[in-house]
Amino acid sequence: MPQNLPLALVIVGAILLLIALLGGQFKLFGAEVPGKVGQASRWMSGFAGVILIVMGIYLGSGALPPFPSTQTPSTQSSEQQPSSAQPAEPDTTPQPPKTIPPARAPDPDALFIETAKWPHSDDGRLSDSRVREAVVLALHGENIPQARRLLAEAGFPDGLSVDLPMRPFITAGGSNDDIQRIRRRLVQVGIRLELRD
Repeated sequence: MPQNLPLALVIVGAILLLIALLGGQFKLFGAEVPGKVGQASRWMSGFAGVILIVMGIYLGSGALPPFPSTQTPSTQSSEQQPSSAQPAEPDTTPQPPKTIPPARAPDPDALFIETAKWPHSDDGRLSDSRVREAVVLALHGENIPQARRLLAEAGFPDGLSVDLPMRPFITAGGSNDDIQRIRRRLVQVGIRLELRD
């Protein structure tokens, strides 16, 4: 399998996730996603993005078993078959230990967006694209004035408070250090993070 296939799958999946999260109107390495993308298209691109990322990680981790040998006992050479009727002695040469690839840590920013309980939302999910864009800008430490403007346009000129249930965030792989970093970045744009169990 080509070594760059898993990387390509992860990159394409990440671009699809960006389309799902931001809904279009962004540039990435010279490529531009010009217009707004509809809700159904955003869901489909998010689903496809997750599938491609999982496939890329799975293929890149070496978790696939090796292909079985295509040789049958009748096609093996006589050199490989024991010449005597006695059973062969077991191989006692030391084998190197099998290594398990390290687990990939989740992206704490994406984890935060998914586990936080957002105000003015029917299902507690971050649904307003302006608030979502402001959060992404804040988490990446980019263009804080624009993030504040987006919050004001979304109806939060004085900022807003967001509940973060600690247990789902920590269970999904987030850490206390991640929470403190996220809290510091969000407060710059006027988003107060309230933690609860």
